[in-house]
Order: sequence, then structure tokens, then C-alpha cells
Amino acid sequence: MAINLYLAKKYNTAGLYPTRLEDEARAWQWSFWGMTDVERPLLTAMMNRAIFPENQRDLAAADAAEETLAQPLGVLDGVLGRTPHLLGEHFTVADLNVASTLAWARPAQIDMSSFPKVAEWLRICAERPAARTVRQLQRE
Repeated sequence: MAINLYLAKKYNTAGLYPTRLEDEARAWQWSFWGMTDVERPLLTAMMNRAIFPENQRDLAAADAAEETLAQPLGVLDGVLGRTPHLLGEHFTVADLNVASTLAWARPAQIDMSSFPKVAEWLRICAERPAARTVRQLQRE
């Protein structure tokens, strides 16, 4: 997370890093929120549904983790119901950091039907040209 924030600030050629101090603080807030409120339950669900060998998976732990995710996903869905991106009209490092974490929702088999704004925002983030380029590089 620190590396993403540093690189976005240092090489802010595409407006990825906020220029106003207040927006910088909000970018940090969302980035840390993704790490503290979303990452652990998402990883727990993903590991127990997709990564661990089947005989080592704890499906009850995965289900509990998904239930834990409902609260932060509800918060995010509410915010994205008011603005297209986390800091307003434009994609920023805050969107990059949170979307990068939430990209694990698919392999974690998280049901996003209760969070349509989050699902749409994730789709839009994943369709950005830079995201497509990264996926192509990973396939090569």
C-alpha cells in the first residue's frame, strides 16, 4: 500500500494522486480501510474457497468471512451511490488500492448481488486500459 501511494504521488502524470490535502487524506483513509476492513475477510474467504486444497478448506470460515464483508461492502456501496469514484468524479489511487483488494472477490466467490454499485464500480475499474494491460502482461 505504501508503495502504491508513493508511486502515485511521485509519478502523478495522469492525475492518479489527489492535489488537495483533504483529498490526499481521503485517499489514505480509503486505502487503509481496504487493508483493515476488507482484506482479511476477503482473503479468508478466498483461501477457503479457492486456494487451499479441498481437504483443508473451512467453508464455515469462508461463509463467516463473507458475512463480515457485508458491513464494509454496504458502506462502499453507499458511497458509490453518490459518486462514481471514491474521491468524486475521477479515478484515483484510492480506487486503485481498494479495487485491487476487492478484485479477489471473484475467486473468493463473494456474492455481490446486494452491492450493485460496488459490482459496477469494480467492473469499470477492471476495464480501465491500464488494468487490461496488466492482465495481458500476466498472461504472457
